[in-house]
Amino acid sequence: MSMETDVIGRVRNTRLGARSGLMPLFEAVVNSIHSIQDAAKHDGRITIRIERDKQLSIDSQSGGANPIETFVIADNGTGFTEENYKSFATMDSQRKFSRGGKGVGRLLWLKAFDEVEIESTYSEGNSWFKRRFSFKPTLAGIEGHSKEPLKEEKPPAEPSTTVRLKRFKDTYQKPTVKAADAIAHRIVEHCLEYYLLGGAPQIVVSDPVNKETIDLNHIYASEVRSDSPKRTITIGTDTLSIHDVFVRGTSDPQHRLHLCAHNRAVESMSLAGKISHLDSSFRNEATGEATYYHCYITGSLLDNSVDAARTGFVLDRDDELAYKGESTYEDVIKESLRAVREFLEPRTAEAKRKAFERIQSFVEHSEPRYRPLLNHRKTDVEEISGTVTAEKLDDALHSIYHDWRRDVTREAAQKLSETPATPDAFALFKEDFAKIIGDLQEVAKSELSDYVVHRATVLSFFEKILGTTEAGVFETEDSLHNFLFPQRKTSNEVDLDEHNLWVIDERLVYHRYFASDLPFKQQKASPVQVDSDDRADFLIYNSPIAFSVGEDSPINSVVIVELKRPHRTGYKDSENPIRQTLSYVDLIREGKARRKDGSYIDKMPDTTPFFCYIIADLTDNLRKEIRNQDFIETPDRPGYFKHHKAANAYIEISGYRKVLLDAKKRNNAFFEKLQIKLN
Repeated sequence: MSMETDVIGRVRNTRLGARSGLMPLFEAVVNSIHSIQDAAKHDGRITIRIERDKQLSIDSQSGGANPIETFVIADNGTGFTEENYKSFATMDSQRKFSRGGKGVGRLLWLKAFDEVEIESTYSEGNSWFKRRFSFKPTLAGIEGHSKEPLKEEKPPAEPSTTVRLKRFKDTYQKPTVKAADAIAHRIVEHCLEYYLLGGAPQIVVSDPVNKETIDLNHIYASEVRSDSPKRTITIGTDTLSIHDVFVRGTSDPQHRLHLCAHNRAVESMSLAGKISHLDSSFRNEATGEATYYHCYITGSLLDNSVDAARTGFVLDRDDELAYKGESTYEDVIKESLRAVREFLEPRTAEAKRKAFERIQSFVEHSEPRYRPLLNHRKTDVEEISGTVTAEKLDDALHSIYHDWRRDVTREAAQKLSETPATPDAFALFKEDFAKIIGDLQEVAKSELSDYVVHRATVLSFFEKILGTTEAGVFETEDSLHNFLFPQRKTSNEVDLDEHNLWVIDERLVYHRYFASDLPFKQQKASPVQVDSDDRADFLIYNSPIAFSVGEDSPINSVVIVELKRPHRTGYKDSENPIRQTLSYVDLIREGKARRKDGSYIDKMPDTTPFFCYIIADLTDNLRKEIRNQDFIETPDRPGYFKHHKAANAYIEISGYRKVLLDAKKRNNAFFEKLQIKLN
C-alpha cells in the first residue's frame, strides 16, 4: 500500500524549528503510549535507545558531545495491525483526533531524519504477523512494505513495535541536547500529562556508548510529582481535583491550564492575560532554571461531560441559558482560575509589588487624576501587569476609573432615591450620606486634577515655544496664534477644550461669539456686522448679564486681542498695535448690532465697554508710544494698562513672558496641590 499524497511536498511544507529537533522523538514516544493504552496493558514498556557516532569520544560532563545518529523506540503495544497500518498510510488521518492528534506527526520524522524503519509483530484473529516497511521522503512515502505470517511453533509472548529514526540531520542534531539525562527530562516534560494522570507506561532511555540507563518514571517521581500537591475545588455539587506542577519550558514555554477527562488532557489554555503578574517564567531555586506552571483539572464532572470526539466538553454556556441552574463551562474556568491565582500568589507577590510601585509613580508624576483609585479601587489596580506599556497602563487605569466613577454616581443616585423625605432622614442616614459625599468629592477632585495637569502641560508647551522664538527659530506669530486659538475659525467651529484662551485671561473662555483672524465682513454669524476687510487677531462679543429698562444693546462688552510677532524690533506707524486696536474699536462701534429678536440697531452704544489686550515684545518705539499715551506700568513689570476715555476701552499691554508668568501664578496653587513642578 502506498500513500495517496506527495510526501516530498508535504514534508517540505511542514514547519519544524531548528531547536525543536526532539519533537519527532516525542511524537514517536506518544504514539507508543497510545498503542499501549489501546492494548489496555498494565505492564506497558517503552525503551528508547540512543545510537551515536562511535568514532567520537564523549565527555559526559559536558552534556554529551557525540552526535546522535539514530533513535530507536520500542514498545509492547498493539502493534501495526491492519487498522493501525491503514491509519499510518492515510495522511491527515482522523483516527487519533479524539486524542488531539492531527495525523501529520510522522512528517516531522522525515523533517529531521533521513528515513524511518518500522518493524512490528502483532496478532490478528488467531494468527501472528510481522510487518516491515520504510518511511522515506519519496512521492509514495512508504517503501519496501512486507507482511509475513509467523510460523514459529511457539508464538511471541506479546506484540512489539520498533521504530528507528535514522540519520539525524545536522540542522536539527547540532542545536539539540545530546546527553541522555537531558533527553530523558525533555521527554518527561512533554509527556507530563500521561504521568500526572496515570496513563504513562514504564519508559527507559538507554545510551550504550555512555553506558547509561535512565528510568523516566523515577525522574517524574523524584523531581516532578513531589512538587505537585493535590488540591480540590467545589463547583456546585461537584468536586474537581487540581494538580499543580512546575516544568522546564523546553517544549512549551508557557503557563497553562488543562481540563482533563479519563486521564487525558482535553482542553489546554494559556494563562497569559488570565492571571495577573504571570508574565514570565519562574526560577527553580535549586538549579536556577526557568520553569513554567501547569495546572491539571480532573473530576467526574469533566469525565461525564467530555464530548464523543474528546476535544471539548458538553457543558452549558452562560450565554446560552435563559436562567442559571447546573454548573456551566464558565463556572469551571472561573473557579479553576481562582484556584490557580490563589496557589501562585506567593510566587507572584514580588511582581505584584513592583507593578503597584510603578503604577504609583506613574500616577504621581503623570496622571494624578487616578490617585483615588490607589485607595478606592486598589484591588483592581493591583491586577494590572507590571510589563504593560505606559499607553496600555493609562488605558487600564482609565477603564477602572470610568467604572469607579459610574459606580459612585449610581450609588449616590440610588441612595438618594431610597431616602424617605422626613426630618429624621438625614440623621438616620448620616453615615451613608457622609460616605457618598466623600466619594463624590473624590470624583470631583480627580476630574479637577485632570484639568490641572492639562493646564500644566499647556503652559510647559507655551514656554517651549517662547524659548524657540527667543532663539530666533520661529519668525512669525502663527505658531503662538494657533496655540491660543486656531486661525480663521469661530467659536461655532472650535470646542471649549480645543483652545487655550485662559492663558491670556480666564474670562475669555466663556463668550457669546469668538472670531480668530477672520475679516470682519466674513463673520456672518457675528452679533455685530462690520463692512470691512480688516481683522483682529481675536475678537470676542459677550452677551449682557442683565438688561436694564430701555437698554437696546445686545452686547455686554467686546474683547479684542492683538498679537505681534515675537522678537520683533520695531513698528511702522500703520502697524502700531495701539493705533491698530483702537481702529478696530471704531469700526465695530459703527457696525450694526443685532438684537436678540434678530433685528439690528444702526450703531453700537458708546456705553458698551471694550477690553483690549495687546501681546507683543516691548520694542523701543512701542515703549515710546506707551509713554506718549500715558499708560500706567503694572506693579509686576513689564506690563502697561490704561482706560481710553474717548473710545471707552480698557487697554492692557503685555509681553509674551509676562502672559506666561501671570498664567503660572494664577494656577500655581493648583500645581502645588498636585506637586506639579514648573520652571
